Amino acid sequence: MGKIDLEVFEDKFLKKYSIYYELSILVGVDSLCYSIADKYQQFLGLRKYSYSSPPASFRDLASHVSGIIQDDSILRRPYAKTRLAIFHPYAALVPNRLYNDAEKPAYLEKLIHLAPGDLLFSDELPFADAMAVYPLDGKLVESLKAEFPGATFCHAASALSRSLAPLHTDLSPTRIFFNLRDGVVQVFAFDKDDLVLLNAFTFLERADLVYYLMLVYQQLSWKPESTPLYAAGLLVEDSAIYRNLLRYFPNLQFVKVPAQYFQFGARFELDFRKHWFMDLFSISNGS
Repeated sequence: MGKIDLEVFEDKFLKKYSIYYELSILVGVDSLCYSIADKYQQFLGLRKYSYSSPPASFRDLASHVSGIIQDDSILRRPYAKTRLAIFHPYAALVPNRLYNDAEKPAYLEKLIHLAPGDLLFSDELPFADAMAVYPLDGKLVESLKAEFPGATFCHAASALSRSLAPLHTDLSPTRIFFNLRDGVVQVFAFDKDDLVLLNAFTFLERADLVYYLMLVYQQLSWKPESTPLYAAGLLVEDSAIYRNLLRYFPNLQFVKVPAQYFQFGARFELDFRKHWFMDLFSISNGS
């Protein structure tokens, strides 16, 4: 049900000691990936899957995810702690002073048509003084809870926003971060420690990505010359997307993953860039 796109396991990783390790899993519409670390935050391994056939929608993920889990002997091991983050393109931000747990359907009704099997969740966003309200497919949640009893759940954007908030404050109080996924860009804007904007856009062309990022600058009355833009996700310098972004955003940089997140091993450092997996690493550090 899935194809391994990327993987790396350090020599220190021993499957038989998984009960002492911590597992982080990121489930998205385009892929599933996971990382493993020990209690001392030493990075031990990572694997990224793409689905063998693209799900028609988020509500078709359950069977794809379950198939990957069943086929992956490492995922089926017991762990000291398991954290799950699920990427969903729709989430409503509700100020804490207005939030009412019983009103979750009302917060989402203008964003998405809720199906009978959808379950509604909410995460606290401390840097925005708000709650993120989002739907998840009930079959997916039921499957994940059965596979990983006791695991914690959150929206991927919630973990990522909490993880990004303290970063890169030395250069500018205003910062914009974006995380690039397959056809979706998540955008986070901070003024000092305050999350002032969180959004997600679907895009097909390079020009669309520039348009949406420029739109965020315009909405906030910020300028690319003075407010730096930080990139996360599967993006490299030697790509048409990166070169096109540099034309419009002269202060474009990759997110620097803080050293305290993980102690990365030699194999990861040799073949991978840390910003590629910022959303995955945020699960253990921002959730």
